[in-house]
Amino acid sequence: MELQKPDYLLSLASAGILVNVECKTWGATKKNNQVTEEVTSAYKSAKDSADVVVNLMANVKEHKEILKYRNDIRNWTRRWTYDWAGSLRYLPMMRIERFKDEFNTVYKPTYDNLVVQLVDKYEDIVAEMAFKNGDLFKREDYPSKDEVAKRFKLEISTIPVPMNDFRVQVAEDIADELKKHYEDNANEMVQNIMRDVTEDLTDYIKRIAAACTTEEGKRKPKVYDSTIEGLRELTRTLVKFNVTNDAVLETMRKEAEQVLGNYTAEDIRDSEAVRSSIKSGMDDILSKLGVTVA
Repeated sequence: MELQKPDYLLSLASAGILVNVECKTWGATKKNNQVTEEVTSAYKSAKDSADVVVNLMANVKEHKEILKYRNDIRNWTRRWTYDWAGSLRYLPMMRIERFKDEFNTVYKPTYDNLVVQLVDKYEDIVAEMAFKNGDLFKREDYPSKDEVAKRFKLEISTIPVPMNDFRVQVAEDIADELKKHYEDNANEMVQNIMRDVTEDLTDYIKRIAAACTTEEGKRKPKVYDSTIEGLRELTRTLVKFNVTNDAVLETMRKEAEQVLGNYTAEDIRDSEAVRSSIKSGMDDILSKLGVTVA
């Protein structure tokens, strides 16, 4: 009996790809065994009860900037993709071109430039750490300049959604069991992704509705360009990414797109009539879902 690929996975395979954004950094820490032994001995503790770890780049601005930017890259990746398995993330086909463009023109060059800044100043930084870390400083703890450069890497890799592994001939009783397990897993992945998509769309609608709320005597809410563009980008994606053909999600998408129209954040900020119209429309969408704006 030949296992058939479930429709869910076929839909995912045609609607997107899997991506892995690998951001490798140097932690710049080193365990000091001698001091660890002195501390545990002084406190009459077991040898494995504590570790003294030396921060080789303590308060070094260039190193801190790289670690901070690593979080920016992680947040950017999560904003464009959905959970799949481990470091692999699911990227809808509609977003591939822009995702790769932002990686190649913004995140990759910025990250590489931050690494260059650290490497260029590395020898001076090591000399400075000799004063900062005092007796904890050991020159042998610091790798060479070239080795440090190799410890930082930012790369992106893509692979198609795997489908062919399960087209095998097996005994009929085992095939039935495997097929059910396979379909359950595929179904769970799809449902998780589409749940996240629906939550994202609902969140954008709520934020815009809240931003269009005006009450007498209260400060006018802020309407951000990023929020407006975020909703537009998501509705464009959903034109071809409603892989479960969810009628409610499609209705939400169409109505949100229609309510927002061609209005910009500036239009919304400057016109009370526009704010009122958009708030009424967004509230109507949310009311159909049983969601209220606080």
